[in-house]
Amino acid sequence: MVPRDGRASLATLTEAGLQRPQGAWPAHLAGVRALAFDYIEPDDLADFNRMTERLLRAIENPTDVQHGEANRAQDPDGSEPGAA
Repeated sequence: MVPRDGRASLATLTEAGLQRPQGAWPAHLAGVRALAFDYIEPDDLADFNRMTERLLRAIENPTDVQHGEANRAQDPDGSEPGAA
């Protein structure tokens, strides 16, 4: 238990525990590639990257992005989303 907050518990990841996800990484990467990335056409990679960046900004700064506002914000390259 967390001494100051009885609603939470603390956990420590051991070295052996850390090795498990590291060992699973190659299979996980192959699965993601086979299920998702293999279906993205090379011409679509720039759009996919812009969408991913927008999602990451929203996750990292949820108070900076209000419902749907991320879609109307400028992309990191300065272009308007959807602009060709």
